[in-house]
Amino acid sequence: MFQDNTITNSGNFTMLYQENPAVTVKASKNIIFKKNKYTGKAKQILIKDASLPKLKFK
Repeated sequence: MFQDNTITNSGNFTMLYQENPAVTVKASKNIIFKKNKYTGKAKQILIKDASLPKLKFK
């Protein structure tokens, strides 16, 4: 379980690749995101593979 976290860009450096997601999940089982926040400039927060079709960043 990934819970009660805030993910953000530090602001100390220019973001080089805004098209890259904040979180990437591949080949995993039983992952749960709960009560998390993202504040940043990434265009996508979560990229996941086909093994986790219902996974959402919450």
